Amino acid sequence: MFLERYWNLLEEGGRLLTVIDDSVLSGKKYNFVRDFIREKFVIRGIVSLHGDAFRRAGARAKTSVLYLTRRTNDSETQPSIFVYESLFIGRDDVVPRTPPSVAEKARQAAVDEIGEIRAAFDQYMQGKKGPWLVPPDRLGGRLDAKFLRPWSAGQLEPQWKAAGATAERLEELVEPVEEEIKLDPDTYYDFLRVTYEGYSERGERRLGREVGYNRLFTAKPDDIVVSNISAVYRAICVMPPGMEDVLLSSEFTVLRLKPGVKADPMYLWSVLRTAAVIAEWLSGASGVGRHRVDWELLRSQQVPLLPLPQQKKIGKYYRQALEFQAKIKEFRDSAGSELASLELEGEEARDRLARAKPPR
Repeated sequence: MFLERYWNLLEEGGRLLTVIDDSVLSGKKYNFVRDFIREKFVIRGIVSLHGDAFRRAGARAKTSVLYLTRRTNDSETQPSIFVYESLFIGRDDVVPRTPPSVAEKARQAAVDEIGEIRAAFDQYMQGKKGPWLVPPDRLGGRLDAKFLRPWSAGQLEPQWKAAGATAERLEELVEPVEEEIKLDPDTYYDFLRVTYEGYSERGERRLGREVGYNRLFTAKPDDIVVSNISAVYRAICVMPPGMEDVLLSSEFTVLRLKPGVKADPMYLWSVLRTAAVIAEWLSGASGVGRHRVDWELLRSQQVPLLPLPQQKKIGKYYRQALEFQAKIKEFRDSAGSELASLELEGEEARDRLARAKPPR
């Protein structure tokens, strides 16, 4: 509606700068809006703003600045456009209690970035080439910056080779498995919880007859479990021994090494949780809310595969870290048991705490 009104107000060749929700630039249900933009305007530039740019205003929408000109005629050629993904603009609008030194640093970072964008845009207007230049043949579908300037972990392949690693597609190393289980209505079952730190936990417990999922699965030790909804927050784990009974819903993807593949699951886990891989998943996802990561996205993921001895060394470090964490929990539980007789965490004390708690 607003874009139509802007178009009506502009003269031919008139310029429009507007802040627009990224879901309009990327979501499937807004194809008709993007078609209108391509038909009525010439796209000149898109500057992506950080997801927290309007946090102080209470808006958590991911947005971009769109620079358009009204077409002078239907045959006007769409040129290459300027696309820039900002990091600091808007984040300088800090909360009132922010220390002055921190606020000043945020403001300076935004000012510096604005200067960088202006300098880059000047080069674009002079016909120069740079990483911000996107050819017109990329503009036929989505118009969000992360799609127009996609990132792939495979871009790091020269560095991988220099380090002695080969680039492999994930589907060449693992396969999805679904070991379905039937529930006894009178038996209690634990559900898997995968933390953002990448560890597995026993989560919610329910009676079999209280479970509403149509399909449920289990996983074996050394299976890699990916949370489809939270993978972009690094919620991926390797199943440890002793959790073969824990239930997984269809919101998880279970990956198991293919027969004959020489790879360490813990090593693959560590690679899948890296910034390079997560950024690629986000780059390929539409919308700005939850980003689902399923097998269709995972299978084509390129990963660096180091020689097996190096993989095992890396995997060993992570397994030792898990052992230490388990030991820490054991010590904490032992200390709590020694304190139990004092009733400091007893039912009455917890009840009084719940009644006395101030609002958050």
